[in-house]
Amino acid sequence: MENKSYLKGIIIIGILFFIIVVIIKNIQVNTNEEKKTTEAYEGIINCTIYNFEEVVLKPKDEQILVLFSRDTDPYRDEMREMIKKIAKEKGPIKLAEVNTDAIETGDITSTYGIMLVPAVAYFKNGECVFAYEGSGVTELDVKKMLEMK
Repeated sequence: MENKSYLKGIIIIGILFFIIVVIIKNIQVNTNEEKKTTEAYEGIINCTIYNFEEVVLKPKDEQILVLFSRDTDPYRDEMREMIKKIAKEKGPIKLAEVNTDAIETGDITSTYGIMLVPAVAYFKNGECVFAYEGSGVTELDVKKMLEMK
């Protein structure tokens, strides 16, 4: 009788161990999925603390426009369309977006002095060249920004 109880105990421990391993693997897969570069919007790369350096800061000799916006920003779609249009006209320009409402964006905005969203920042060679903040940012503002060295 004791052998059966002993065997049941070992089987239960084995099953629990298997369940724990599966849960840990699932957590690792989900975490890695979050770190992947994804599109925030057609042709615009979604940036988080996990990929901002790779997408925006590491590339050399690339012009990069980064849109800083919130989920609830009524100008978000308008700003997205504006930077897409400018990139098409002035290209090649990489486009990225930082959702300031997301926890995964950490302190990216404060690092670059972005105090008001929406904002469009121009990066070149890993440096923030200039940024325009607020809903009054115009197409002309962004085009002038791209002419800065």
